[in-house]
Amino acid sequence: MIVYADTSALAKLLLDEDGSAEMQAVSTEAERTASAAITYVELRAALAAAIRGGRVSSLTRDSLVRRLEDLWDAVSPVVIDRELYRYAGDLAEQMHLRACDAIHLTALQDAGEPGELVFACWDSELRDAARTLGYQLLPA
Repeated sequence: MIVYADTSALAKLLLDEDGSAEMQAVSTEAERTASAAITYVELRAALAAAIRGGRVSSLTRDSLVRRLEDLWDAVSPVVIDRELYRYAGDLAEQMHLRACDAIHLTALQDAGEPGELVFACWDSELRDAARTLGYQLLPA
């Protein structure tokens, strides 16, 4: 199984959240996990926000960043080029998406057609947009 994981899904592999066990099981089964290249920055920002917000101890920062680096080394990043950014802009307008959600949806489509991969995502608006395009979703 090929999985495209957005930031909300990959963050579950680093932070203890609802859905973490499910995402861990999916990532173990996946033959390949893809995500937009911007996800790396979003994950670093999510870790920093979790520390600032007191969800995780600042003492765990270095180990979390190491885990993130290991995780990212296993991800196949989808690089968004000029043409794909323009397409993401169209999607943002047409599907009423936030900028990074439109980038993830564009990267998902670039990574594979519906039926070729599964989209792991916990963001409801992005899930709805991917569903309209025919993608199988995790969680189901």
